[in-house]
Amino acid sequence: MAVVTISRQSGSKGDEIAALLAKKLNHELIDDEKIHFIVSAVGYRSNTQLVEEINDDIPATVIGDASRPGTIFEAIRDGFDAAAGLRV
Repeated sequence: MAVVTISRQSGSKGDEIAALLAKKLNHELIDDEKIHFIVSAVGYRSNTQLVEEINDDIPATVIGDASRPGTIFEAIRDGFDAAAGLRV
């Protein structure tokens, strides 16, 4: 099975390019919606065990998929927000 991934930035029309390429190559397009459905279907749950174990001793912030399944952009934003809240 061949896999083609397309990175995209805001305004790059990556979704449209991916759809056209999938059609031209006669491949199935698997987008974010399908990925989230597949992850939910296999019973994926966020794992916060480590932060629960250390949180009394070490302040910790849960980000990304550990807090909730999401996109890479949401995980990056979570990380940015967590870092912005640090006291140096």
